[in-house]
Amino acid sequence: MASALSQNTLQDRNSSASAFSPGWIHLALPSVTDLIFILVLVLLSYSVLAARLLGDAGIGWHIRNGELMLRTHMITRTDPFSYTMSGRPWLAWEWLYDAIIGVVHQSLGLNGAVFFTAIVIAFTFALIFRILLARGSLLQISIALLLLAMGAAMIHFLARPHVLSWLFTVIWFQLLDSAEVAPENRRQLLWLPLLMLLWVNLHGGFLFGLALLGLYCLAGTIRYLQAGAESRQAAAWVKQLSAVGALSFLATFANPYGYKLHDYNRCLRCGARKDTSFASTCDFICFL
Repeated sequence: MASALSQNTLQDRNSSASAFSPGWIHLALPSVTDLIFILVLVLLSYSVLAARLLGDAGIGWHIRNGELMLRTHMITRTDPFSYTMSGRPWLAWEWLYDAIIGVVHQSLGLNGAVFFTAIVIAFTFALIFRILLARGSLLQISIALLLLAMGAAMIHFLARPHVLSWLFTVIWFQLLDSAEVAPENRRQLLWLPLLMLLWVNLHGGFLFGLALLGLYCLAGTIRYLQAGAESRQAAAWVKQLSAVGALSFLATFANPYGYKLHDYNRCLRCGARKDTSFASTCDFICFL
């Protein structure tokens, strides 16, 4: 009788322990990556850093341009804001970000613009931390590297479209890197041209995506030349990268200005062509 009671007691204890097993605890408690996301989000939204996100005059310009497009239901093509360049041809090459931030501002005001930017920045650095851990980095080293990266980037913590380029660059790198390491993940490369359709309309940093593709393609070509017996796999990798790169490049023309966006990018790097209709704008930017 006593042995039966003791067995029942042990079974009850085991069932209670299984109810609070490490698996359930793991699901209930946030991971370190989750904590980093929450911490960065709170710091950028509710501390003195929140005001820092609005510390650039161009933020209001993006909001007003977005609201203008929402009112007119048209993408801005002439300069409606400046005194000296009013009515001149103008490429609102970050029009999609402007429209998004315009909607956010109309709904939630400047606090909404700050919170939206904080989410993007927090998610970017949380994703970087997750990638570091996935690549085998120690927790302490990953945290140290993340703090260094955040310290270096803090001067650019602003509610502007470049923060979306940070996020897209990290996602772009992760897709390329995981496809290179594990061939079974190479179908994920098809996401790159789709991401480019968004990126090219959000910020000019889409050029970093093309540059990363070029670097991976160059590395794959070198590996193919040195592969020997594994040259077939290396050649297949280079072909896949080349095809995805071509599709991604074609996707950069899917913007309201077509090829003129690339001409304007040259303009911003002080390589303005005098035979374009944007020569005066280019000259002004290069003068600055």
